[in-house]
Amino acid sequence: MLYLSDFLHAEVRDTSKKVIGKLNDLLVNERDVFPRVTALSYLEADTNADLSADAHADAGTLIDWTEFVAGFELSDDDKDPNLVRFIDLKVEASQLKPREPKEDEFLLMHDLRDKQIFDVKNKKLARVSDLRLTAPDKQLRLMGVDYGLRGRLQFMSATKAGLTKAWMTVSAQPIREQLITWNYLEIPIYDRTKVVMSIGKDRLPAVKPAELAKTLEELETNKCTRVFEILDDDPVEKEAIDPHDIIDPNKDSLM
Repeated sequence: MLYLSDFLHAEVRDTSKKVIGKLNDLLVNERDVFPRVTALSYLEADTNADLSADAHADAGTLIDWTEFVAGFELSDDDKDPNLVRFIDLKVEASQLKPREPKEDEFLLMHDLRDKQIFDVKNKKLARVSDLRLTAPDKQLRLMGVDYGLRGRLQFMSATKAGLTKAWMTVSAQPIREQLITWNYLEIPIYDRTKVVMSIGKDRLPAVKPAELAKTLEELETNKCTRVFEILDDDPVEKEAIDPHDIIDPNKDSLM
C-alpha cells in the first residue's frame, strides 16, 4: 500500500542520476473517479527552502508526470518497504519544462491533507490524515483518504509518534487505517477548504472501503487498469459508481 506520506521528501533525479530536488506535493485531476496524478512538485536541491511536510507546493517547481516521470524506486529498508526513495525522470534536468495547475486539478498535500471531512448535512466527520495511492501499470492514482491514527502518525514528530505508538501497544489498541475511497468524496467548487462526502454515511456500501481498495490493488495489472479506464469513461455521477459492479468476485475478472 502506498500513501502520500511515502512520497514526501523522495529525491527527484534526472537521467544522469543527479538529484535535482525533493518531492513536496502531487497534483491530481479531479475529473476522474479515482484521480490520476498529473504532475509533481519538487523543491530544488540548491535552495534553502523548507523541506518539512508543511512546506507548501507554492514554493516548488511543478512538472508533468506523464511527460517527465519514468517511475519511482522504493526503499530497501525492511522496516518501511513502501517508502519512496527516488523519483526517476525521463530526461536531464535542463530539459524539464515547469507548468501551472489547471482548473480541474488540485494538490494532495497543499489542498487536501489535514482538511475537514463533512457529510451531506454539513456535519464534521473527521480530518484527512493521509492519502492512499495506488499505481497500476505505473499510473499513480488517488485511491482514497485515511482519516485514522495510522495517517496522523506519519506527520507527527518522531518523539510524539513514538509515545503514541507505545501507548497504543500498552493499551492493546491496534493502529488501523480508516479509509474512505475517493468515489464517495469531493472538494466542492464553492468551498475548496473542505472535503465533502457525496452520499450519506449510512449509504456507504456493505463492503468496506478498505476492502474495495485491496480488491482493486490485488487484481492483475491489466485488469486493474481496465477498471480505472471504465470508471474514467462512465458518464454517470461518480458517487453512483460502485467498482464492485464491474468486478466479478467469483471469477476475479471484469464483467
